[in-house]
Amino acid sequence: MSLKRNAEVQSRGPARKEGPGYTLWLILLTALGLLNTFLLVLLLLRPAAPPEWKPATRGELFQQEAAGGEAEELQPDEALENQPEEALQPESLLVAEPDPPAAETESERPPVEAREPSSIRLQVLNGTDTPRLAARLAEALTRKGYDVREKGNARRHRGGETLVLSRDEDSFAALQVASELGLGADRILIEIDPELVDVDVSIVIGSDHLQLRLP
Repeated sequence: MSLKRNAEVQSRGPARKEGPGYTLWLILLTALGLLNTFLLVLLLLRPAAPPEWKPATRGELFQQEAAGGEAEELQPDEALENQPEEALQPESLLVAEPDPPAAETESERPPVEAREPSSIRLQVLNGTDTPRLAARLAEALTRKGYDVREKGNARRHRGGETLVLSRDEDSFAALQVASELGLGADRILIEIDPELVDVDVSIVIGSDHLQLRLP
């Protein structure tokens, strides 16, 4: 009998020992299976994503206009939020700033109308030690048509360059006389003398008298 039992035990093999490690692995496998099932359910229940907004092309806008409807390109809220603050302001607030006035150049200014030489009363003074300069310039200006009222020696502005003195606030006559002599506007001074009631412009001949352009 004992021999028969030993034979049965050997034919069955050694008995499997189930310890705490085997139970732990079984619990982990079960938990992983449940986690996979939960993730699969979440993927199935996730709502579908909204279609991505794309701006309409020119061809699509032309097709919409050809179909008879006004082509209106709608933008999502996110696109409006990303626009600069100036683009979101109403049209009534976007007032264009006026252009600054262009600077008036010398060529654009209206030319000053020249006066008749006979209407300009002159005083010719010699501011140098060279004799007869005032007489010779007075004769040249008289031939040009100017009205020479006085000539003589200067008591002021002696020894310097030739000057043209305007005896009136209006310096146009002095500017015309200076141009006649080849002088620039930097040689013109406004000196009003109440005693010279019949003189518009005084000429003080200076040390550069040889460079004057005689009429």
